[in-house]
Amino acid sequence: DDKEQLDANWMRFSFDSAASSQQTDSSSSYYSVGTSVSVKHPFFSVSSSYSTSKSTQDTSTQINNAKVSVQGELLRVTIQRPWFRPSLFRSAQYLMTEN
Repeated sequence: DDKEQLDANWMRFSFDSAASSQQTDSSSSYYSVGTSVSVKHPFFSVSSSYSTSKSTQDTSTQINNAKVSVQGELLRVTIQRPWFRPSLFRSAQYLMTEN
């Protein structure tokens, strides 16, 4: 009977929290190179040209998830201190000023 009375005084609690974040990084690059050569002579001419280009793109995504769950039981207890006088804190002489 005492055990049932004690259990009835306990209060159960639970706390759940979840968080999620996502980070996306992206980078791209592009380059182009071109050249031409031309040689002229009175009897002939030669010319050549070359060009190239390249484009790249990289993307990465990071997802972080966090979950916290806390559960327990609480019991309210009364603490008696015969020497403690709460009226002390209500006294006008106890009030503090900022200066």
